[in-house]
Amino acid sequence: MAGKTPSEAIRNFITPLQQALSCVTQTVLYHRALPDNPAGLHVLLLSEEPARLGRDRQFSLKAIQHFRTVEGEGPRGPWKVQTVAYYYTFAEARRSQREIFGYHWHP
Repeated sequence: MAGKTPSEAIRNFITPLQQALSCVTQTVLYHRALPDNPAGLHVLLLSEEPARLGRDRQFSLKAIQHFRTVEGEGPRGPWKVQTVAYYYTFAEARRSQREIFGYHWHP
């Protein structure tokens, strides 16, 4: 997602993610800049960890995403968000919390 400022690019990145998440949970996304980080990394987190999903709340979601704002070019600029790592886990919400599937990318 792009924006005229780094803050706008972050807002434009998070808003559609929050809208999609709201289909399955009332948990909200929030982000913060990582302290003492020269690369300008931010972390995107769920307000409830793990987030219980659906009406019966039998499943849960854990999600962490690291990103930074970078200068873009052309119609994608002047600022955009670049994902640098993510950790998503879908699991049973019961005591076992058995992982059903996960997507992890952290080069």
